[in-house]
Amino acid sequence: MKTNELKLVYFSPTGSTRKIIMETARSFDLKSVSFDLSVYKEKKPVLKFDANDFVLFGIPVYYGRVPALFMDYLENISGNGTPAALIATYGCRQYEDALLELKNETEKRGFKVIGAGAFPAEHSIVPFIGARRPGKTDLKAASEYGIELNRHLRRESDFSGFNLLVPGNTPYRKYGKNMLFPKADNSLCTECGACAKVCPAGAISLSNPKKTDHKKCIGCMKCVRMCRQKAKSVNSLKMDLAERKLTKVCQNDREPEIFLEGKS
Repeated sequence: MKTNELKLVYFSPTGSTRKIIMETARSFDLKSVSFDLSVYKEKKPVLKFDANDFVLFGIPVYYGRVPALFMDYLENISGNGTPAALIATYGCRQYEDALLELKNETEKRGFKVIGAGAFPAEHSIVPFIGARRPGKTDLKAASEYGIELNRHLRRESDFSGFNLLVPGNTPYRKYGKNMLFPKADNSLCTECGACAKVCPAGAISLSNPKKTDHKKCIGCMKCVRMCRQKAKSVNSLKMDLAERKLTKVCQNDREPEIFLEGKS
C-alpha cells in the first residue's frame, strides 16, 4: 500500500522504549514524525491518523499492563483503519497482558495492528537487572522487526484481513500499587526544578520540587536518575525489599519476542 508517513507514538520515561522504537523506525523508507508522550502534558494532545499513515506505538510495561498514564493519552488518539505495530519494553520479568491490552485498545480506536514486539530492558527500579539493555542484540532484533514491517507495507494493499495473535489474557491482571516514592534530601536539593521538568506524571511541582504528589507518582524513577545532586532517592528498606523480590522473578537473559501476521 502507499504509505504517507511513519508516526511514532511512545511513552518512555527512562529511555529504553525510545531506543527500541527509534531503531525499528530506521528500517523504514518513510519520513517519520515523533510524538513523545513522556513529557507531562496537562492538556492531552488530540492525534488523528489517516488510513495512509503507519503508526508505531511504544510503551514500557507496568505491572504486566499498559501504563495507566499512557491510556489517558490514548483516549485522544484515533485512526481511520490505520495500520499500526506495537512495541513493549519490560524489565526482564514478564510482559504478561501488555501487548494484548495495547492491541485491543488501539484497535478500538481505529487502528489495525499487523505486528508486535516485546523487548527486555534495564529495570527502571532495579537497574542492575537487565543492565545495559537494550544492547546490540536487542537493537538488531528491533531493526529486523522494522524491516519485516516495511516489507508488509510494500507488499500488501489492504490489511483488513490481518489477524494478529499476541500473548495475554482477559480480564487483564490488576495494576499493582506503587509503594516506591522518591523523596528529596533537603540538604542536597538545590530546588533547580530539573526533576519537575522531566516527571512524566506531573507529580513534582516546579514551585516546590522537594515534594512529590504520591497520588500522581508512577514510580518510574526518572527523577532519581536525572537529579545531578543525587538528592532524590527511595526509602532504603523498601528498595532492598523490592530488589530481593525482583531478583527472584526477573531473568537477565530473556530474548526479544516478535509477532507478525499475514492474512487470515
